[in-house]
Amino acid sequence: MADLGALGGIPFLGPIASGIGAIISGAEEMQTADQQRRQAANLRQQGLNLQVEQLRPEFRQKYFMDLAAAQGGLPALELYKQYVAQNTANNLRAIRDASPSGASTVNAINNLVDKQNTAINMLNEKDAIYRNGMMEKTGDDLWNIGTQERGLELYRNQERDRMLGQANALEAAGTANKQTGINTITGAAGSTANDIFSNTTAWNNIMGKGPAQNVDWTKTNYNW
Repeated sequence: MADLGALGGIPFLGPIASGIGAIISGAEEMQTADQQRRQAANLRQQGLNLQVEQLRPEFRQKYFMDLAAAQGGLPALELYKQYVAQNTANNLRAIRDASPSGASTVNAINNLVDKQNTAINMLNEKDAIYRNGMMEKTGDDLWNIGTQERGLELYRNQERDRMLGQANALEAAGTANKQTGINTITGAAGSTANDIFSNTTAWNNIMGKGPAQNVDWTKTNYNW
């Protein structure tokens, strides 16, 4: 590209060179503005399409494990009941063998049955306490899941707002740069026309030709 600054001292060419430089600068501003608008559009679309991150699977796994435990009841409950029943049966055989009849046998059997019922009731009570405790845990698990999901949603919203804010800033900068480019190009065009006219008039006055608009170029001695 020619050195536009070197043409500044030549009438006609000086204003043109200066105007071309300004127009190029304005065009670059408009190109930058166009890039900023495209970037803003892409960033805005990314922000609008931003999805909530998936909750880590461990939270739901814990909930289902606690729920299954609550529904299953006290671990090995049936084995404990079978142990109580087997122990009662063994004692009954011992009572029968030791005292096959009489009031003492009846009393011994009644005492044994009472103990069995008491043991079963205690196991059932422990089972109910265990189930209630596990159901409370499932409630806590659900609360934690909701808290985590809400946190992920809030994080998504913050990121989306940040991206949309950046897009708005880019659009504003693009609009400003576009207007600056338009103003630069428009001003350069008007200024160049005025400068060409002024420089032409001054040059002709120096050469004794009078105002440029009064010169009859067909009657000059210059061989063009």
